[in-house]
Amino acid sequence: MEKGKFIVFEGLDGSGQSTQAELLANELNKLGKRTLLTKEPGDANPVGNEVGKIIRKKLRKEEPVTSPEFFQILCAADRVRHLETTVLPALERGEWVVSDRYFGSTLAYGYSAGIEWEWLKKLNKYFRNPDLTILLEVPSEECLKRIEKRGKKKEYFEELKQLRKVWNGYSRFATEYPHVVAVDGMEIIEKIHEVIWEVVREKVLENTVIK
Repeated sequence: MEKGKFIVFEGLDGSGQSTQAELLANELNKLGKRTLLTKEPGDANPVGNEVGKIIRKKLRKEEPVTSPEFFQILCAADRVRHLETTVLPALERGEWVVSDRYFGSTLAYGYSAGIEWEWLKKLNKYFRNPDLTILLEVPSEECLKRIEKRGKKKEYFEELKQLRKVWNGYSRFATEYPHVVAVDGMEIIEKIHEVIWEVVREKVLENTVIK
């Protein structure tokens, strides 16, 4: 059986990566590719509920982030669970997996919190690399406007100064990992999806058998 492919979406909060991940998963399903849409941190999955809940509480400022390093270790622990219970089994079954965030988020957000880049890379060194990572490029100011339009309480990283630092981390991530392709996230949703679909066709689909 041909193994599935692993595609990840990354971007600042408010960049639209969740929307684009869902659109791609739907497109792949229409093509006949059995596709699993998932996300990190995985508090929606009962198997990883406790770690995911702790992470979400800290992101929502319901609990303090006393140590940035410890917070990223929690994210890595949740990633182990996510891989072992969700991603890897699906790939072995021949399914395609589309994930809303993965270790690129640890690198970018951890870097923005002042953690050494090499420490973050070592923490994520042994995780499976995606076949493709789509990084949505949206200016920090625009992301903040979108976040504020939601009318919800801002999370831990959702301030302009912090978003700019996160983007510095993402920029470094994109230059060091060859599976990352940056896509302009300032177009209308449908146009962005079209561009992403062409990237997926070129980088991933052309090397697989369409069933």
